[in-house]
Amino acid sequence: MGAAPVKAWRLNTRAELYALEGEPPAPVALGPLWCSGAIVPETTADIAPAQGLRSAVPVTIRARWSPLLRAGRYLSTAAGDLWHIDSVRDPDGRHTDMLCTTTALDGDLATITPTTGSAYPVRAALIRDSASIGTYAGGQELRTRIELALIEAPRLVPGERIAVAGHIWTVVESVDGSTDGVVYQVWVR
Repeated sequence: MGAAPVKAWRLNTRAELYALEGEPPAPVALGPLWCSGAIVPETTADIAPAQGLRSAVPVTIRARWSPLLRAGRYLSTAAGDLWHIDSVRDPDGRHTDMLCTTTALDGDLATITPTTGSAYPVRAALIRDSASIGTYAGGQELRTRIELALIEAPRLVPGERIAVAGHIWTVVESVDGSTDGVVYQVWVR
C-alpha cells in the first residue's frame, strides 16, 4: 500500500464498465470510459488487513461522467485491475467528472476448469480455517474454502476445479451464507 496519492486528475486510463444482471448473475459489458489513477488514502494505519478478495482500503477513482456509472457496478482495466463501485458522486454538479469510492478486488491468479467448457482465469482468495464437528463440537475439522468474485466466476458447481496457490482444488459445495452480491465462497478439497 505504499502508493503515493495521485496529485493530478488525468483521465488517462481506459476502463470497462460492467454490471451483474440476470439469474444466475452474469456480467454485462456496459462500455468503456476514461478514468484516473486510483487514489489511496494517505494513512492506512487504522485499517485492518484484508480478509478474502476485498481490499481493506477504500480507493477513490475519478471518471468521465456517465449515466451508467453507479454503485454496485464494476470497473476493469487492461492491466488486470478490478474495482467494485461502492458510491458515486458528481463533485461539482456539472456532469463532467464523477468521483467513485471503490473497493479493489485482489487475489491470487487462479484458473477455473468447469465440468464442461474451457478453462478461464480469475482471481481467488484461499482461506483455511477449522470447523467444529460432532453433536457437542467435540472435534475440529480443518477445511479450505476459496472466495471468488461473482463478476468473474458466476456460481461454481460441485466437481469443477480451481487451480490456485500451486494446488488444484475440487469444488465440494457453496459455503452457506457467503454470497453478498459481490463475492461468494466455495468449500474445496
